[in-house]
This record gives sequence, C-alpha cells and structure tokens, in this order.
Amino acid sequence: MVSVGGFDHPVKGHDVLIRAIAQLPSPASLTIVGAGGMRPELQALADQQGVRLSFAGELAGAAAVRQVVAQADLFVLASRSEGMPRALIEAMALGVPAVATRVGGIPELLLASQLVDRDCPAQLAQTMEATLNDRVRYADLSERGIRVARRYAGPLERTRREQFMAAIRGGCEELVHAHG
Repeated sequence: MVSVGGFDHPVKGHDVLIRAIAQLPSPASLTIVGAGGMRPELQALADQQGVRLSFAGELAGAAAVRQVVAQADLFVLASRSEGMPRALIEAMALGVPAVATRVGGIPELLLASQLVDRDCPAQLAQTMEATLNDRVRYADLSERGIRVARRYAGPLERTRREQFMAAIRGGCEELVHAHG
C-alpha cells in the first residue's frame, strides 16, 4: 500500500490507514510519501498495530513520487478533508487502483465501490481487501483510473481554469456595467 501526504496534522488520516491495514487478514506493508512532525506517533501506532511502515520522505520531484506509487499494489487516501487530490489522480494515471475516503473532490474521481467513510478503519480495510482480492475488479479499476485521470491532464486543466477565470471576469464586468 502507498499513500501520499504530509503528516504535520492528522488531516490525511494516516492513523486510520494504519489501523485499517492492521485489520487485513494478510500482512501488508505501507509506504507513506511525505514528511511531517507526526512521524514518531505514526511509527509508534504502526509498531503497536503490527504494521510494516516505511516513510519515503519528501521526494525530489513528481517523477520520484510516481516511481514509488507505481510499485504499489494499491493507492490509499484516508483523508479527513481534501480538495481535488493531485496524488490520487497521479496514482490513477499510473494504473494503480485506489481506495479513498468520501470527502472533498474524491467522489468525482472514484466509483462508489472505491469510497469509504472517513475515520472508519474497518470499512477501509474491507474495501482494500475486496479490491486486492478480486483480480477482475482490480484490472477494471486500473483501466478506469487511467481513463479518468486523462480528463485531468495538465493542458486540459489549464484550459478549464482559463475558461473559468474568463467567465468570472465576464460576470464581474457585467455586474460593474449593470450597477455602473
């Protein structure tokens, strides 16, 4: 398993992910890409729960992060709060199936079968296990992830952002003219 996100604050839910991995019937390891002051707490929790945890740290550039993510069997984002997580989109683009919490923009990216409630390690463990143990589902999620991620490619996102900003500017100009 791999997850990406800093851990200066518990918002990324790494503690929930560690507890979920401890509930899996087969031993699994977790690699966290990122850095933060909660590392000792997370390591202590992993030790207590019997979870093999490694910290990749802050990696130099997107290519290095992609290399770590591409080696994983599953990308997991147990966030308590999120916007539109770029790391999740990158994992999907690499064909790594994902499981994540139903927060922020995540439901726009994943199927309901890949989503779990926040702060629910048992549900997260069950969804991770179901994804890993069903080879057909696993392959389907991998292919779907690649297709969905293409919609968020850099040039497409830039164009959408520019169109959005132009619409806002246009709307503001209309308001100014209307209220003169």
